[in-house]
Amino acid sequence: TDLSKVIFDKTPPQLTSVKIKSNNGNSWMAKSGDNVSLEFYANEKLKNETITCYSTTVSTIETGTDCPNSIVNLFGDDNTTTLVPPIHLTPSNFKGWTTSRSFSTSIPKTAQAGDNVTFTIQFEDYAGNIGTRIISSTTDNSTVTYDDQAPVLAQILITSDNINSSGQTVDKRLAMPGDNITLNFLTPEALDNLTLEFASETVSPTLVGDNYTFIKRMDDNDTVKTFNNCDNRITGCQVPFQIVSTDFAGNQSTHNQTGTTDNSTVKFDGINPDLTSVNFSTDNCNVRAGKVGDRQTLIATASEPLLQSSVLVHFLSDNGSHQDNFTAPSQISLNFSGTSGD
Repeated sequence: TDLSKVIFDKTPPQLTSVKIKSNNGNSWMAKSGDNVSLEFYANEKLKNETITCYSTTVSTIETGTDCPNSIVNLFGDDNTTTLVPPIHLTPSNFKGWTTSRSFSTSIPKTAQAGDNVTFTIQFEDYAGNIGTRIISSTTDNSTVTYDDQAPVLAQILITSDNINSSGQTVDKRLAMPGDNITLNFLTPEALDNLTLEFASETVSPTLVGDNYTFIKRMDDNDTVKTFNNCDNRITGCQVPFQIVSTDFAGNQSTHNQTGTTDNSTVKFDGINPDLTSVNFSTDNCNVRAGKVGDRQTLIATASEPLLQSSVLVHFLSDNGSHQDNFTAPSQISLNFSGTSGD
């Protein structure tokens, strides 16, 4: 008389569509702070808290309780609460559901390139038939990889082919116009983007495998660039670089010339040395004259330290013996005694 009816249902429900994505710019990746969303559709309405469930026979005196929603868990970070409440996609249509939560880790824990987000979905229909539990299986093969690791470069080396400094330790290499400076670094994972600024220019390195290489031939134009304006530019300024690497999840790392693996550095010196002072005198009472037996002294002071093997002093008509002596990296003192015929 009240139009009531009972529908007998013994068929378990099935999920016809299961998809997962994140709100990251690359929807198949997620970093700490990103939301991961799971969307699923069933072939019939699923039990949910908008309907009433009774523990025994339905009667006018028994008070029912809200039925439970489907149970959805998302795993992959260090949050202890992995349970996420599902929300129906369309009002009064309890076949389609979505759920999401923010992923985060206080201390990085994933593999370098990330780990797959896993999930479970437990569901049943209005009659209480239990569907097959879904474990990390999607109908469109979608996945989300949670990556909380910054792409820290494994090796950063810089060197120069300058001949004069080739015998120096790696932290004392030099370069002048015409020399090549080489920067090498290794990446721990595939990158979505990499920017390199080298010697005040944005440049593009060459990638082979996981090894990036950039070679710059220095020239006279580099002497007027911003980096070459250090306090002691007469002896050379350190060649700067900055590497910003971004992985597919959006994690970033930044490295510069202060963080080379082996403490290697290169200074660029594009300024020719000058002799700032040249003094030639004798030990005669008149320092500007000399007789046989008097000692002559030549002292030359340069604007910067000199490569000793490059200094050549030649006297016209020199029949005496003399010896050159660097009294300081930028100063040479040469003495000889005059003889008959000088």
